[in-house]
Amino acid sequence: MNGAGKENDESFDQAIAWQHALAGDDPDWDAYMGWLEADPRHRRAVDQLALLDRAIDEHGEVLRAPDAGAMASRRSRWLRACAGVAAGLLLAVGAGTYLGQDRDQVYAADAASSRRIVLTGGVAVDLAPGSQLTALEGKSNRLRLDRGEGYFSVRHDPARTLSIAAGGYEIHDIGTEFAVKIGGGNVSVAVAAGQVAVDADRLEPTRLAAGQLLNGRYDGSGGNILAVHKEDVGSWRHGRLVYADAPLPDVAADLARFTNHNVTIDPELRGKTFSGVLIIGDGSRAFQNLAEILGAGISEQGREVHLSGVHHR
Repeated sequence: MNGAGKENDESFDQAIAWQHALAGDDPDWDAYMGWLEADPRHRRAVDQLALLDRAIDEHGEVLRAPDAGAMASRRSRWLRACAGVAAGLLLAVGAGTYLGQDRDQVYAADAASSRRIVLTGGVAVDLAPGSQLTALEGKSNRLRLDRGEGYFSVRHDPARTLSIAAGGYEIHDIGTEFAVKIGGGNVSVAVAAGQVAVDADRLEPTRLAAGQLLNGRYDGSGGNILAVHKEDVGSWRHGRLVYADAPLPDVAADLARFTNHNVTIDPELRGKTFSGVLIIGDGSRAFQNLAEILGAGISEQGREVHLSGVHHR
C-alpha cells in the first residue's frame, strides 16, 4: 500500500473511532473538532461515513459478530472496503451534492428502540422510539422533527446557527441541551441547559432558559410556559415520563409510542391535563397509574387501550 492510501485508511479508522466516541454519554466535542480541522482528509473520512450510514443500516446482518471485538473488526473491514467506492463517488459528483446537500436526509427510530444520531457541527440527537428527524437539504444545521421526540445536545459554536422546525414552531440554538416533542396535536420544547429561542407565526418571539418548558398547539398557537426540573428534560432516556400540566392527548400519544400500543381516550378527557411521573416499562403499570390519578376508567384488549371518563368499579 502506498503512503497516501495508508494515511487515508488511518483517517477512516479514526473517523470510525470518533463515531463511536461521540455516541457515548460524555463526548469530547472540543477534541473532535480539533481532529476534524487538523487535516482535510479527516473531513473527507467523516463525509464517507455519512455517505455509508444508510448502507450500514440496511446491512446490519453483515456487521454482526459473536463478540464485540469481532464486530468492531468486521465493521472496520467492511467500511474500509466500501470507503473506496464512496471516495470515488465523492470525487465524481462532489461531497456536498452526493451527501444530500440538495436532498433531505431522513433519520428514524423504529417502534422498539431509540436511536442516537451524531451530525457534523457538534450536533447530537437522541431520537425516542417511533420518532423521525429530517435534515433539510442534508444540512445538519437545518432540521425538522417530523414525529415523536428528540433530545438535542449541541456544542457551542458562535459561527453556527441551528434551527429545528416542529409543527408551526422554529427553535434556534447556538449551544445547549433541550428536548422537542410532537404528539397529540401539540408541540413542546423543554430546556435542560443553556437557552433556546422559539419563533412561530402566531407567537411572540420567546426565549426559554434551562428549567423552562413551552407547550403549544401544532399550528404554532398557544405557547404556555411552565417551570420544569432540568433533570426531567428527556427523562424518557432513563425509563420515566415526567409531565407538568401536559395535555392528556400528548400523554396518550407518548404512551402509544413508547409501548407500541394503540391508545385512545374519550372526547370528554381531551381537555384534561396531567402532571406526574409514569414509569414506562412494558406500559402495563403506566396505563393503570394514569387511569388511577385521573380517576378514569380503563379497558385493555391486547395492544388496544382505551381511557374513559367514567371510572369503572
